[in-house]
Amino acid sequence: MISTPSSDLSFFTPRLEILNNGRTYQKNSTHYIPMISCRLNETPKNVPSYFNNCKQLLSNQSTADPSQQYIKLPVLQLLDLDIWSAFNKVTNEMIVRREGRSIFPRFSLCVTNLNPDVYYTFALCFVRTKESKFKYDRKKWCEVLESSESIEQSLSYKHPDSPQLGKRWSEIIKFNRLKVSNARNDSYKELVKLTSLRQYVPMIEVFIHNLMTSHMRCIKREKFDEAKFIVVTAYNNPKLGQLKSQLNPYSKKIKYKC
Repeated sequence: MISTPSSDLSFFTPRLEILNNGRTYQKNSTHYIPMISCRLNETPKNVPSYFNNCKQLLSNQSTADPSQQYIKLPVLQLLDLDIWSAFNKVTNEMIVRREGRSIFPRFSLCVTNLNPDVYYTFALCFVRTKESKFKYDRKKWCEVLESSESIEQSLSYKHPDSPQLGKRWSEIIKFNRLKVSNARNDSYKELVKLTSLRQYVPMIEVFIHNLMTSHMRCIKREKFDEAKFIVVTAYNNPKLGQLKSQLNPYSKKIKYKC
């Protein structure tokens, strides 16, 4: 589990509001949730017992599942969509190396609708689109039925700024340090491993944290089909190679598979 700072308990500190009926409620943007049933003019006879009961109620509220605290679902929008779409039209390929290689475009998102007082973790993984292996034949990609072992879903790459309060996350989240590899051993544990000649689609996982229990819960998973790609060691389609060379300012001379 990922630990979060314990100094800021605002995530689970209820905001109370007193309504006309004299009851105390937890304030929410669209809901009022009754928490402590007590009249304003009541004076508890046993003060310590009274506060202990209130403390117990708040404790129960604090250890509740954070997904039940009216958490807003983040809205995710893929950046560089025009580039991803251009590559997708000609079947995108992504070159990988054993020692790791950055992807292009760098995977970036615009994130909105975050709760400012909730701790979030963003993670990126890659999910295989089909069981089939792919082969470039007669100037096009085709599926080959092959039962060889392949990675169905990669390990999740946690964004290095995670976990962080919603108000501290930038609206644009970039996975610039992400590198993918086709290594078959554990020599490169820090890399995201994929299987060559398989097609993968990026998937974002969003987690929220419960500060009192140090647990986190996934509240959203979203795939981005426009960014799917086939893992290769050299570009097969010359059209794609030309596009990558034109749109990537850091690209070197494109090498094609002979």
